Amino acid sequence: MHYVFIDEVQLCRKVLKEGVDPDRIAPEDRESAYLSFHDVLNSLAALPNTDVYVTGSNSKMLSSDIATQFRGRGWELRMRPLSFAEFLPAHGGEKSDALHDYETFGGLPQVVLERDETEKRRLLSVLFEKTYLKDMVERWKIRDTAALSRVADMLCSAVGSLTNPTRIANSFASLWKEGP
Repeated sequence: MHYVFIDEVQLCRKVLKEGVDPDRIAPEDRESAYLSFHDVLNSLAALPNTDVYVTGSNSKMLSSDIATQFRGRGWELRMRPLSFAEFLPAHGGEKSDALHDYETFGGLPQVVLERDETEKRRLLSVLFEKTYLKDMVERWKIRDTAALSRVADMLCSAVGSLTNPTRIANSFASLWKEGP
């Protein structure tokens, strides 16, 4: 059996299909001149005695976007933060302290293993800025990243509050009036 592991597949470079001149293709169709990672993964998966394992953390890898590309030929494994039951032994402290830390910092394994609170906050901030916000900016080609950041802050601060579309729209309107 052969095992192929590809980490962060969305970072793969485009490869020109053999014998294709992209300059002879209409600009709107130029992407078809290149092999996609779907093409490569499907060709690897078709090899006998071969299992292919792929990870991706970018918005380009959203399962809703690629579900049809691999229908019936793969499984999606969603990685989730630790539950409190899983978190507790890793914490190693009193249950009440562990609950406070879990509520404050969550159950992401890298954050759980970090003992310094400042570093935990830094890790979570980097994750939010570099992964979630960056992915949204790239995916939806958002130009006003400061506005996106303000909207995200507003929505995150309202977690657990009852809301409706009118309240959200009013909050957005006040954010734009306030400016950065």
